[in-house]
Amino acid sequence: MLFRSLALFGISDTQVIEHEWTEESTSWTLLESEMQHSQDGEYLLTRTERGTCVRVTMSTDPKIPVPGFMLRQGQKHAIKTIRKGLTEFVLRHYA
Repeated sequence: MLFRSLALFGISDTQVIEHEWTEESTSWTLLESEMQHSQDGEYLLTRTERGTCVRVTMSTDPKIPVPGFMLRQGQKHAIKTIRKGLTEFVLRHYA
């Protein structure tokens, strides 16, 4: 289990996340959150001729209604954060 705190648009949330690891993927499921009913996501790594393809999927169900423009900004922020975290992990452990 992982505890993490997030802040977006001045709204903060503390989450408890459970991860599952395989050779090709890692996935996570939200166990506790003040701001979300649910969140699930996955990194799926596939070897290619040129290197590795990374597919990221994530779904969330917020507890409060979120306007579309805020949802899109939140998704962009989440993808940037996911990409940064994965890149830092790979460079730290495999470079």
